[in-house]
Amino acid sequence: MCFRVKFPSNFTTKVKCSFFTVHVQRQDVGELPPFFVAQYFYELPEQWHLLDGDGNTHSVMFNKSVSRPLLTDGWSALRLFYEFSGSKIIAFQYLGGSRFQIFVFAHNITPVDYPPYHSMSEAPSCYCTFEIPIAGYRSTKSPKELPDTFGKFLRVKHHDYVMLCGPYDNIIPVRLKYTDDPVPNVMFGRGWTSFCAANGIDGGDVLIFKCKCVMDKKYVIISKR
Repeated sequence: MCFRVKFPSNFTTKVKCSFFTVHVQRQDVGELPPFFVAQYFYELPEQWHLLDGDGNTHSVMFNKSVSRPLLTDGWSALRLFYEFSGSKIIAFQYLGGSRFQIFVFAHNITPVDYPPYHSMSEAPSCYCTFEIPIAGYRSTKSPKELPDTFGKFLRVKHHDYVMLCGPYDNIIPVRLKYTDDPVPNVMFGRGWTSFCAANGIDGGDVLIFKCKCVMDKKYVIISKR
């Protein structure tokens, strides 16, 4: 489903980013789009202030995770305040710092209408994932040659580096090295060793690399299997 929002006229138009989340019935936390969190991770505080069109302000707590970003304390209170009877889509506008404008859609939705990043969503995925085994110690200490499918995916995006978001909730830039001799391949270069050290990655680990299929930004979210 495509959601179109006409925000109240008293809302500021100086917005840095917008996204949707869903307040799921019987779920005590709010799931957040990980690539929004990745982009603004180091400026997002633990406490967020949400302003609606009627001037009501709500405080919710952010768990400061890029691997599984959640709104925790204060999230359930929104259901009581707005008297939600089912699962509702909420549009967020990020103003910077801790400030957000929110708009709550009146109608209930089902999992097929949840944003694709949500763990309960039945909507078509807009993400590409790649599984990469770390073969041994040297794979964490020197440039890492990427499997052909992941290398081809990155090559057509024309990025010179990527921002790897690790399972220990850090974000580290890693240079991409492109070679064509004897065959085309792509390697993680400078920054890869630091990323592995910062996230406790060792030989024998299997990593899941998750990207937006359009990859308009350079962020890649990584988890261990």
